[in-house]
Parts: sequence; structure tokens; C-alpha cells
Amino acid sequence: INTSAESYCYGIQFDMDESVAIPQVLSEHPEGHPMPFMTVEKKISDGVIEAKIIAILDYEVVSVELDPEYQIFRKVHREEIPPSLNVTLNAEKLFVVLPSGGENDKLEIMDYSSMPPKMKEISVRELYAELADAIVSSIEGAVVKTDTDVTPEDIESSSFICLGAPRYNSVAMSLANDPGSGIELFDDRFSVNGVEYPGEGNALLASIRNPLNDKYDVAFYLGNSPSAVFKASLIFFYGWDSYVVYESGNPVARGEWEMGGSPLFI
Repeated sequence: INTSAESYCYGIQFDMDESVAIPQVLSEHPEGHPMPFMTVEKKISDGVIEAKIIAILDYEVVSVELDPEYQIFRKVHREEIPPSLNVTLNAEKLFVVLPSGGENDKLEIMDYSSMPPKMKEISVRELYAELADAIVSSIEGAVVKTDTDVTPEDIESSSFICLGAPRYNSVAMSLANDPGSGIELFDDRFSVNGVEYPGEGNALLASIRNPLNDKYDVAFYLGNSPSAVFKASLIFFYGWDSYVVYESGNPVARGEWEMGGSPLFI
């Protein structure tokens, strides 16, 4: 919708077994013109309503959006759902990609398996392996692969969770730096929406559409240094964010990608 123009909201109603109201927005409604009268032609086929909205106007409408505030109980189209970790985890086919590097880089994390909990030293690769085990134990059908074992056919036909920065995980570099994805990954830093995060304490959880097949998604979790990912086990608390930037384990920036592909927007 052209936000510089005043917008007017209307509701169209038609009956099946009960009334259904479809909120809509018309933008660029010129001042002094009456609100348009709109009608609906409908047909029902196998229980599915097909509706044609008819409006006679003597001016140009820039856009029409149906149900802009999601008031109708309906199945949301994939084009309307921002990528996120939870969306990726619910894919029909999911690979968790472990880095082949990181065995020699160490960090300390809290070990909650001991009583009382205590700090333990672990390699970056071991940390990501524990995270991968947590995912596949709760997601039926999820498969763990090392980055060097991932094939082009895998990438084109699956969703992925890529663990580790490009210096450890070659798949992360090949999938992340797609123009328009909103993120860029480097060996020792990353950027989100054009803002660069070079700090050693910075980590990133981000999800995008698979650049080779937009029916699937790719989630990334990585840090600029080994110590930046010491709270890796907590990423599931941010499952509906498209991206979360961390500083020393705490979120400092988070949000959803703006989606503009709804079939209800004309």
C-alpha cells in the first residue's frame, strides 16, 4: 500500500452457511470522491469459495489488500510467513549441517548435567554437535551431515540449519550471501540489514529462504569467536524471530523480515 496516500477500509460480506466478512484496504482514494460500492460474485466448488470482488471507480486505485490485519480464520500462505528457526524446524525435509572445522577452538560453557552445574571446556565443533543432537532428538526425520558431505541435490531439495561461521562451515558461506537475503557472512564478522557486527562477542541466529529453492528455508547460527556462542542452547527461545543479533549471549537486535508476497495484495 502506498503509505503516502490516505487509505480507506471496507468490509465485504457474503454468505455460505454463515456470514464471512473480508476486510480490505483501497489506497489512493481521492478526496471528494464517494466511497465505492462493491459487490461480490461467488461460487462454491467442493466446499471452496471463489469470490470475485467488483468495484466501479472513476479514479485509479494504487493497490488493494484483503484481510490486512489477519482477521479472517484462514490458512496463511507461505509467502506471508517470515522465515524463522521454528519455520525451518517444521520443514518436511531438514538437514542439520555441522562444521568440519572448529575442533581446535575452545570455549567454556555451563554444564547442567552435573550437580551442581559447573563450567566445562569444549571445542566449537563439540558444542555444535550437542546442539545438533538436541535438534534431531526432537524433530522426526531431521538428519545431521557435515558440511563436506552435503551435496548440491541436498541443498536444492531441503531446509537446513547451518551451524558455525564460514571459517568452519563451507555451506554457510554458499547459502548466506544471496543478494536480498538481508544478511552477509564473513569469517570474523557478519552484517544484518546493512549493519555490520564485527565484535568478538557478537553471534547471529538468522533464517532466510533457501536461495536455490524458495520452498525451503535455511537457518544459521554462528559467532565471530568461540566464546560468542556459549549460550547456544538458548536459541530455541527465539524461534519466531527472523534474526537475532547477540552480544555476549544477550540479544541486542532482533526482528522479522518484511514479507510482500501475499496473494491477497494486488
